[in-house]
Amino acid sequence: MAETWDRSHQWVLHCYHHKQVKVTATMDGPHLVPQLMAARQIWEKFQTMLPAQVRERIVNGRLPLGVVSTTEWWRMREKAATLGLKLEAEGTSTVTYLPEDKTAGAAWHIDSEAEMLKIAKEMMAAGVPVVVSEVD
Repeated sequence: MAETWDRSHQWVLHCYHHKQVKVTATMDGPHLVPQLMAARQIWEKFQTMLPAQVRERIVNGRLPLGVVSTTEWWRMREKAATLGLKLEAEGTSTVTYLPEDKTAGAAWHIDSEAEMLKIAKEMMAAGVPVVVSEVD
């Protein structure tokens, strides 16, 4: 079902830039056991897994740790350095929109990403003010 918005209301479109980091640990044969131990200390999800389960996730000498906020990335990077674990980071970002109906005093959460983008484009084309925020 196509959503629509009441153009007679006063709107503000909030635009959120989410910055994240995809983190991978580099694992090599001679130092594999200490590296696995370090990875388990750095990544909470691995702390509840058996070491063999973590080891099974290694592909071509790389252990994916997941996608984290930039703040979490800096924390992981510091801890990895003290433990001798090499990490690789790949920046990713997403943009989301949240229309705010000032007249009704309510935000409009749109579940469908395609619909959200369509509405955001319509609002921007109609001159609705946009408030941009960086999210970590």
